[in-house]
Amino acid sequence: REFQRKIAGLGYDIDLQKLGLQKEQAAREAKKPTINEGQAKAVLFGQEVAASLGDFKSLLGKGFDPTSTEGSFGVSIAGAEGFAAPLRGLASREAQIWNNASDQLAQAALRFESGAAIGEQEFGKKIRANIPRLGDSKDVVARKLSAIDRAAKAFEEYSGKKFSAQPAGASANKIGDVKTFPNGRKAQWDGKGWRAI
Repeated sequence: REFQRKIAGLGYDIDLQKLGLQKEQAAREAKKPTINEGQAKAVLFGQEVAASLGDFKSLLGKGFDPTSTEGSFGVSIAGAEGFAAPLRGLASREAQIWNNASDQLAQAALRFESGAAIGEQEFGKKIRANIPRLGDSKDVVARKLSAIDRAAKAFEEYSGKKFSAQPAGASANKIGDVKTFPNGRKAQWDGKGWRAI
């Protein structure tokens, strides 16, 4: 009987400890900042806008010109649909990235604004209004990129989150970085990949 009482008492003590831990965990959870549904959407769509802007700036910095005939044609091919879809493979990598970033930006902005599915006409208007394209002057391109940057910052301000997106194909590694792999081998980043040293 004494043993049973001690065991029962031990169970009671364990339950009290468990309850105390649960209370502490609940108190920690209650202190965490919460965000509302609109802020959650802003985080989601803001990341898309920031990623698109990063791609645009990266491509422009590398000399891609979507306002030229060649660049615009490449972007058009990259976005081909229906029976012309097989032509997508003919577009340059830069045109494909530009097209993808354009679609991503327009979809993110429109979904955030409306919260609903987007019609083709509305989608086309958004792209024409906000994304550098054939015939835009350097001043217009700068204004459009500035507007995208302001949108990304507005998403950040509303959501309380900071977005940092690397352009497509970018790496956080710097040339010369050295890494030790789990097998003990060392390698150095050469800008394209890890090379054994």
